[in-house]
Amino acid sequence: MVSATDSLVNTVSRLDPRFPTLVTRSVSPTGYEVNATYDVRGRLLTQSSLATSGALATTRYKWHPTWDAVEVVQNPEGDATTFGIDPASGRRLWQQDARGPSTRTTFTYDPVTQQPDSVRAPGRPPQRFGYGPSVTSLLDSTKPTRRGRGLATASASTLSHVRRTALSPH
Repeated sequence: MVSATDSLVNTVSRLDPRFPTLVTRSVSPTGYEVNATYDVRGRLLTQSSLATSGALATTRYKWHPTWDAVEVVQNPEGDATTFGIDPASGRRLWQQDARGPSTRTTFTYDPVTQQPDSVRAPGRPPQRFGYGPSVTSLLDSTKPTRRGRGLATASASTLSHVRRTALSPH
């Protein structure tokens, strides 16, 4: 169990003997304090701090039983963002806020590379991704432009060179 203070007078404490490297308490120079708890696998369960009202504000996390993938994030007001997790792969299939399915964003994956293939927000065309031969380098990305007028395409041969073009709708 260790506490340390950096040169900016931020203090972090690691007080959970099960996980000596995980921060359980952080205090800023102004006295703002955040506390965290973890489950038996070292995944964040709660994060708490004082709200401006003086009440304790706690965000809670629920994790998939097999995968290290969060299924629910519940904010201090009780609203939750939920995540659909593929039980076979652990990949995120969708996410939605407390308003329900009308806010659901879906995710698809390339069947060969298992890399993200597209993200689709409610009422929007999908943003699609293409990868180069190394699979780890994003080669192309298309997403809707503002107000849904056409698609913007970004292409990159290297991370330092990006070309952006706008396509008009047909």
